[in-house]
Amino acid sequence: GGGGASSAPAQRVRPLRHRIVFLPHRSALCDRILADEAVSTMDRVDVHACPVDLVPLDSDLLSMEMDDVVRRAEVEGVPSDSVTAAARSLNKVQDAAGLIRRVQSLGPLGEAVVGRMMGLRMEEYSPEDHDGEDDEGGEGGET
Repeated sequence: GGGGASSAPAQRVRPLRHRIVFLPHRSALCDRILADEAVSTMDRVDVHACPVDLVPLDSDLLSMEMDDVVRRAEVEGVPSDSVTAAARSLNKVQDAAGLIRRVQSLGPLGEAVVGRMMGLRMEEYSPEDHDGEDDEGGEGGET
Protein backbone atom coordinates (compact mmCIF):
# COMPACT_ATOMS: atom_id res chain seq x y z
CA GLY A 1 0.00 0.00 0.00
CA GLY A 2 2.71 2.52 0.96
CA GLY A 3 4.65 2.02 -2.29
CA GLY A 4 1.64 3.05 -4.40
CA ALA A 5 1.17 6.27 -2.42
CA SER A 6 4.77 7.35 -2.89
CA SER A 7 4.68 6.84 -6.67
CA ALA A 8 1.47 8.87 -7.18
CA PRO A 9 3.02 12.28 -6.44
CA ALA A 10 5.91 11.52 -8.81
CA GLN A 11 3.40 10.97 -11.62
CA ARG A 12 1.73 14.35 -10.95
CA VAL A 13 4.94 16.30 -11.43
CA ARG A 14 4.87 17.81 -14.88
CA PRO A 15 8.05 18.56 -16.77
CA LEU A 16 9.00 22.22 -16.72
CA ARG A 17 7.95 24.37 -19.66
CA HIS A 18 9.49 27.73 -20.36
CA ARG A 19 7.83 30.65 -22.08
CA ILE A 20 9.78 33.52 -23.61
CA VAL A 21 7.62 36.59 -24.22
CA PHE A 22 8.90 39.53 -26.23
CA LEU A 23 7.52 42.91 -25.28
CA PRO A 24 6.56 45.02 -27.23
CA HIS A 25 7.56 42.94 -30.27
CA ARG A 26 9.77 40.11 -31.43
CA SER A 27 12.94 41.10 -33.28
CA ALA A 28 15.03 39.29 -35.87
CA LEU A 29 18.13 39.70 -33.69
CA CYS A 30 16.48 37.92 -30.74
CA ASP A 31 15.21 35.16 -33.04
CA ARG A 32 18.75 34.67 -34.34
CA ILE A 33 20.19 34.45 -30.82
CA LEU A 34 17.54 31.89 -29.82
CA ALA A 35 18.30 29.87 -32.96
CA ASP A 36 22.08 30.08 -32.43
CA GLU A 37 21.66 28.84 -28.86
CA ALA A 38 19.20 26.14 -30.04
CA VAL A 39 16.58 27.48 -27.64
CA SER A 40 13.87 27.94 -30.27
CA THR A 41 14.06 24.26 -31.25
CA MET A 42 13.59 22.91 -27.72
CA ASP A 43 10.33 21.04 -27.11
CA ARG A 44 9.64 22.66 -23.77
CA VAL A 45 10.20 26.28 -24.79
CA ASP A 46 7.44 28.45 -26.23
CA VAL A 47 8.31 31.78 -27.81
CA HIS A 48 5.62 34.47 -28.06
CA ALA A 49 5.30 38.15 -28.78
CA CYS A 50 3.01 40.47 -26.85
CA PRO A 51 2.39 43.43 -29.13
CA VAL A 52 2.06 46.42 -26.85
CA ASP A 53 1.62 49.62 -28.83
CA LEU A 54 2.56 52.15 -26.19
CA VAL A 55 4.68 51.76 -23.07
CA PRO A 56 4.07 54.36 -20.34
CA LEU A 57 7.32 55.94 -19.17
CA ASP A 58 5.78 58.72 -17.07
CA SER A 59 2.33 60.17 -16.34
CA ASP A 60 2.46 62.21 -19.55
CA LEU A 61 4.99 60.29 -21.65
CA LEU A 62 4.40 57.19 -23.79
CA SER A 63 6.97 55.36 -25.89
CA MET A 64 6.45 53.07 -28.86
CA GLU A 65 9.94 51.57 -28.44
CA MET A 66 10.55 51.69 -32.19
CA ASP A 67 14.25 52.39 -32.12
CA ASP A 68 14.86 52.31 -35.87
CA VAL A 69 12.18 54.79 -36.99
CA VAL A 70 14.38 57.90 -37.01
CA ARG A 71 17.18 56.10 -38.84
CA ARG A 72 14.73 54.72 -41.40
CA ALA A 73 13.20 58.17 -41.84
CA GLU A 74 16.60 59.68 -42.59
CA VAL A 75 17.50 56.92 -45.05
CA GLU A 76 14.15 56.08 -46.68
CA GLY A 77 12.04 59.15 -45.99
CA VAL A 78 8.95 58.96 -43.79
CA PRO A 79 8.28 55.24 -43.06
CA SER A 80 4.56 54.77 -43.61
CA ASP A 81 4.25 51.57 -41.56
CA SER A 82 5.67 53.29 -38.47
CA VAL A 83 3.51 56.37 -39.04
CA THR A 84 0.40 54.21 -39.30
CA ALA A 85 1.35 52.23 -36.17
CA ALA A 86 1.83 55.44 -34.19
CA ALA A 87 -1.44 56.92 -35.49
CA ARG A 88 -3.42 53.78 -34.64
CA SER A 89 -1.87 53.65 -31.18
CA LEU A 90 -2.79 57.27 -30.45
CA ASN A 91 -6.31 56.66 -31.74
CA LYS A 92 -6.57 53.69 -29.34
CA VAL A 93 -5.57 56.01 -26.50
CA GLN A 94 -8.31 58.41 -27.56
CA ASP A 95 -10.85 55.59 -27.73
CA ALA A 96 -9.96 54.57 -24.19
CA ALA A 97 -9.37 57.96 -22.55
CA GLY A 98 -11.34 60.43 -24.64
CA LEU A 99 -10.55 62.82 -27.45
CA ILE A 100 -7.21 64.61 -27.28
CA ARG A 101 -8.21 68.28 -27.45
CA ARG A 102 -5.00 69.63 -28.90
CA VAL A 103 -2.66 67.44 -30.90
CA GLN A 104 0.72 68.96 -31.67
CA SER A 105 3.48 67.54 -33.81
CA LEU A 106 7.15 68.22 -34.35
CA GLY A 107 8.95 67.60 -37.62
CA PRO A 108 7.95 65.61 -40.69
CA LEU A 109 7.39 62.37 -38.75
CA GLY A 110 5.12 64.10 -36.24
CA GLU A 111 3.18 65.84 -38.99
CA ALA A 112 2.77 62.54 -40.84
CA VAL A 113 1.45 60.84 -37.68
CA VAL A 114 -1.12 63.59 -37.02
CA GLY A 115 -2.20 63.52 -40.67
CA ARG A 116 -2.60 59.74 -40.54
CA MET A 117 -4.53 59.96 -37.25
CA MET A 118 -7.02 62.30 -38.90
CA GLY A 119 -7.18 60.08 -41.98
CA LEU A 120 -7.95 57.00 -39.87
CA ARG A 121 -10.69 58.90 -38.02
CA MET A 122 -12.19 60.03 -41.33
CA GLU A 123 -12.18 56.42 -42.56
CA GLU A 124 -14.24 55.46 -39.50
CA TYR A 125 -16.92 57.95 -40.55
CA SER A 126 -16.69 57.13 -44.24
CA PRO A 127 -19.60 58.17 -46.50
CA GLU A 128 -19.76 54.56 -47.74
CA ASP A 129 -22.37 53.98 -45.04
CA HIS A 130 -24.65 56.52 -46.73
CA ASP A 131 -24.15 55.50 -50.39
CA GLY A 132 -27.39 53.50 -50.46
CA GLU A 133 -29.49 56.58 -49.65
CA ASP A 134 -28.51 58.38 -52.86
CA ASP A 135 -28.50 55.20 -54.96
CA GLU A 136 -31.19 54.94 -57.62
CA GLY A 137 -31.83 51.35 -56.57
CA GLY A 138 -32.86 52.61 -53.12
CA GLU A 139 -35.35 55.07 -54.59
CA GLY A 140 -36.78 52.40 -56.89
CA GLY A 141 -37.78 50.35 -53.85
CA GLU A 142 -39.94 53.20 -52.53
CA THR A 143 -41.94 53.65 -55.75
